[in-house]
Amino acid sequence: MQSVRTPFRSLAIMAIIAAAMWAKADAEKFTSCCTAVFDEEVTDPIIGFRLQRRNNQCVNAVILTTDKNKDFCCPVKSLWVGRKIQEFLNNLGRRRPSTASTP
Repeated sequence: MQSVRTPFRSLAIMAIIAAAMWAKADAEKFTSCCTAVFDEEVTDPIIGFRLQRRNNQCVNAVILTTDKNKDFCCPVKSLWVGRKIQEFLNNLGRRRPSTASTP
């Protein structure tokens, strides 16, 4: 009887560990933030950006999201970050359909 209990006990322990890992992964999605910024220029095209304010362990940062779906924590006052955002906004304006009609 004890040989049958051991596999079930191992299975139960594995299930508990897996559930804890999934819960931690879900919690990290909601609490993760930039704790440092890196001034190396992002060369990939960006598809979005957001501003992060300093809070607890988080630092002031601009988070650039690239077309490869990666986020980069960048310094707020860096010139290249401003240029990258301006380039993104200009490209965004070009993609919008024109509201003017042609006769």
